[in-house]
Amino acid sequence: MTARFSGSPLFRLLWIALRCFAFTIWLASCATKPAKPAESKTGSPLCRYTATSRVTRSALPTKIYVFPTLLSDTKGNPKENLSPALDPSGAITDWSAPSSKSKLIRGQIERRLRGLGYQVVPFQDVLAMRSPHSILMVSSFYTAPVPVDNPKKGQPDQCILTMIKASTFGMDLNPKNGRSLSNVDGATFFHSGQNVSQLEQQSFSELGGWLGDSVSGMVWLKL
Repeated sequence: MTARFSGSPLFRLLWIALRCFAFTIWLASCATKPAKPAESKTGSPLCRYTATSRVTRSALPTKIYVFPTLLSDTKGNPKENLSPALDPSGAITDWSAPSSKSKLIRGQIERRLRGLGYQVVPFQDVLAMRSPHSILMVSSFYTAPVPVDNPKKGQPDQCILTMIKASTFGMDLNPKNGRSLSNVDGATFFHSGQNVSQLEQQSFSELGGWLGDSVSGMVWLKL
């Protein structure tokens, strides 16, 4: 199965990408009133997470494709677009996002999922899928740092919001027949002035570990 600009598979895949953008709507409510951070005695960033899953972790497909991570604003609007990478024949070989940070985050998510036993597959495997709902499709989103409202003394005053969504699709990749299996939302708090150049990667690495679970918690991240 191939996808070309002149064929319907491409438009279905582009529709999947557009549907992925809709998942950023959760950011609007999270960003206006983020959970209050606990006081950090070490100064380390604090990641609060909430995972929900329709199935157990053992029931998730072991093959997984990771879309590039997209930057979104706090109102849930994407600030980046997915673009298809094409081979000389016009078939889609992968998807890409414009920022270098997106590539770094995507790589971190893939490494984390490999470490958990998943087989990260190329997009060609998605197009050549032989069984419906056999590949887990992961989309992820994050915001730029936003200020925390009225932080108390000793508490972080900045926050980034993150999300991972894992779904499966039928053989035709029709979003209407997609199954949303697992979501993980995160809010990572830190102090302004800290060197947090890799904070997004660390936050997503933590979130990736909770796919297939229904749990809430928090963890201190190491810079």
